[in-house]
Amino acid sequence: MHGSLCACPFFEVRSPADALGGAVSAWASRLFLDCRPACCMTVHRKGCCHRQGCHFPVSMPTRIRMLRENLLDPADLPVAEDHVTVNLLGTIRMTYAFLPLLVGKDDAVVMNVTSSLAFVPLAGTPAYSATKAALHSFSESLRVQLADSSVQVIEVIPPGVRTTLLGQQDDERSMPLEDYLTETADLLREKPDAREIAGERARFFRDAVANGTYDEVLAMLSDYR
Repeated sequence: MHGSLCACPFFEVRSPADALGGAVSAWASRLFLDCRPACCMTVHRKGCCHRQGCHFPVSMPTRIRMLRENLLDPADLPVAEDHVTVNLLGTIRMTYAFLPLLVGKDDAVVMNVTSSLAFVPLAGTPAYSATKAALHSFSESLRVQLADSSVQVIEVIPPGVRTTLLGQQDDERSMPLEDYLTETADLLREKPDAREIAGERARFFRDAVANGTYDEVLAMLSDYR
């Protein structure tokens, strides 16, 4: 797959030699689009179309906001609202704005990056987990609506990864970032028609309900600090 990559809340449109190879240095150009004001999406679409020549074979909304919340503290309500705006509405707005550019393109792909927490929530980040569960559901519906089109919908499900989200960059329990990028790129190459991309760590959460381990995994996550 070759094409563009878009990230929320600032859609980062890159024109890479190999967008899914994990080598950021190979990506030639970037364009940051703020998805939070809904009225700006039409402007962004026109600007991207002009700059990229309407060439959007791969569209990939990704997560950005992940903050802890205390549901007993009214001061945390804006944090929850920000999660919904960025993680969920950002992707939905991007879909409505850019999907018409993908329909009819050969090998067009929408990749929605959710989270293993879409399937078993981390209680300390309730809005984050809820938005990822909602994005999983949205991706399922999107795939059904696009079944008769040329657009493929892939849900990428990361486990805990060593990034600055929630201060996990040095967390030994989280997967090293480079290892995760390599695993994901390999799975995409091996399973180009996959509906979901989830490595072994992510499947532990993804399959918790089916495996009858949901309560156990939820309790384990509830002890996570």
